Amino acid sequence: MTWRDFYFLTELIDSLFTDEDLILSERDQLLLKELQIMLRDEGLLPSRDRVVVVAANMAFMRYEKQTGARVRAYICQPNRTFRADSFAFYAEGKIQPLVARVTKSIEELDVRTFTNSNPQSEIVLEEDEKKAVKECYELSEDLRAAESEQPLVLKVVFLSAPDANETIKLDRPIENDLRNQNTQRRYAYTQGQRYTSLSRLLEVVKENKGTSAL
Repeated sequence: MTWRDFYFLTELIDSLFTDEDLILSERDQLLLKELQIMLRDEGLLPSRDRVVVVAANMAFMRYEKQTGARVRAYICQPNRTFRADSFAFYAEGKIQPLVARVTKSIEELDVRTFTNSNPQSEIVLEEDEKKAVKECYELSEDLRAAESEQPLVLKVVFLSAPDANETIKLDRPIENDLRNQNTQRRYAYTQGQRYTSLSRLLEVVKENKGTSAL
């Protein structure tokens, strides 16, 4: 299954309302409007300013080492939820200065064959997207070590490349300065994923502060 985001869905619904060649019944219009309201009320519409920061020492290395000029791939467990349109990496004790744009995501993809387990759901990938998945897989020693005849189904998030116009380049990495108040021992900004905003990242960089200011 190929998935964009809930904003894409709401924008598609809006386009249906303005399509002069399409006649929607009052019931259909009501149901579509109720769906949009539900998505908004449930907090499923991420702000365009929202950024997910993922713990990603190895993933950041793979993102940088891929060679695609337009798109790079991030792979993780199937159906993992990211409610943001921008993607940052927490690696080596810092939020790295590249904030990539999410261009597309696929919830379940066999990263060896570019297929999924649902024969009724066709996955269409551009050639540079296939190249990104292939390179990401080849850079993942743990996945290659688990060679098997079984499908290797993972979630794939396609990200804008480091030099792409959609990728925001912060002036510097943001150092993690979070410490336990009792022991003063430093602890990780995230061990999975956390959310912040692009505007806040830019402000923290400008003020020369660390992750405690986010």
